[in-house]
Formats: sequence, C-alpha cells, structure tokens
Amino acid sequence: MSSMEKKTILSIVLVILILALGVLYWAFDRGVLFFSEGSLVPKFSKTAITNPMPSFGRQPTFSADFTDKAKEIYMSNVEKLTTALKEDPTRLEAWLDLAIYYRMVNDNEGAIEIWEYLRKTYPGAGISMHNLGEYYFHTAKDYEKAESYYLESISASSDIQSNYLDLYDMYKYVYKQDTDAAVDILKKGIENIQSVSAIDMMVMLGREYRDRGDKENAKKYLTEARDAAQEAGNRSLSNDLTREISAL
Repeated sequence: MSSMEKKTILSIVLVILILALGVLYWAFDRGVLFFSEGSLVPKFSKTAITNPMPSFGRQPTFSADFTDKAKEIYMSNVEKLTTALKEDPTRLEAWLDLAIYYRMVNDNEGAIEIWEYLRKTYPGAGISMHNLGEYYFHTAKDYEKAESYYLESISASSDIQSNYLDLYDMYKYVYKQDTDAAVDILKKGIENIQSVSAIDMMVMLGREYRDRGDKENAKKYLTEARDAAQEAGNRSLSNDLTREISAL
C-alpha cells in the first residue's frame, strides 16, 4: 500500500470518527441517548428521534439596555435551568421558564423550539400551545396560525381563560371581523370556565351585543354578569352593571 493510499484511508477514518462524535453529541444533547441514574450504559429514546429535546447552549444577543449585572444574572439563571433540565428533562416548568428567558433576549426561535417540543411531549398541557398562539398573534402577526394554536390549547386545557380573551381581541380587531367568531368564542369561554372568572367574559359579551344593537342579548348577558357578581360579593361591579342594564 502506497503512502498516498495510507493517507487517504487515514483521512477517511478521521472524517468518520468526527462525524460519529458529532452524532453522539447531538444524540446526548437532544435526549436520544441518555444515562439513567446509577447506570453507566446509555439508553435509547425512540420518541426523541421524532421529537428531540431543544438544544442547549444558545448564545444570547443582548440589547443595549442590558447592564453587565443583568447579563450576569441572565446567564446564571439560564445555566441553572439548563443544568436542571439535563438532569431531569421532564421538568415542564423549567422548560417554560427557559423559554421566557429566551424571549427576554428576543430569541424567538429558541422559545418556539421549546414550546413545540412541549406541545408534542405534553399534549394535555395547553400552556405551550397558548404561548405559541400568543407569539403568532402579537409578534409574528400570523393570525391563522395563532388561531390554530389557541384552539388547540382550548382542546387540551379548556380552563385557560386568556385563550378566549386573546381570541376575542383577535376576532374583534384584526381577524374574521365580519363573522360572529368574537361572540362565539366568548360564549365558549363562559361555558367552559364556569366560575367567577367567567364574569369578565359575560360583561364583554353583553357589551359586544350592545355595540351591535342587540339589546335583548346585551341585557341577558349583562344581567347574568350582575347576578354572578352579586353572588361573588362584588357589590361595586354589581351596582355598575345594574346602571348599565337600566341604560339599555
């Protein structure tokens, strides 16, 4: 074997070794391979192939108003969350907190990666879908996507009131304004929340009907809101709504 052939083979082996190390790093970083407590043999996660963990070690780009002290606190807190998640990647709250930190430095890509991961990993927890809906509504201005994520969040966790309120604002001011979507989402929220928290939506629905010239439905929902306020002991709101009903 010639010297040139030996060098070629060595180069190929080195490339394969580098690629293998890269794959191993990715596999451990994304949770495809992991060590369970007390074991020296790595385990394989089939689920992580189709839904790998978000990557760690993202480099933030700080805005000019970030002081050196604020940067230090930010990096310290992100490091703590990252360490905790590497030890136990099932900590939902830690993932959500990490996404908040990414959003603080406008790392929307990092936050979205986390929310999408949680959406697939915890389909029964609607908070990640809500956060995606909020991002596409207020930041990306992609109202069709926002609606899809909000509705998915409602299906997963029907008790998150902000889903209904955000959708109401979106339907009323920027999307599907020529439909009854704004009215319908408030009705759905009132039906699903079934608590004192629904009073605000009753008031909003009554006023929505009032603004549309539908006095009958305006009176109906404002009266329901007043009665609920009385039951909750909110005399001030109850009195305000009584006057509002009388003015119809």
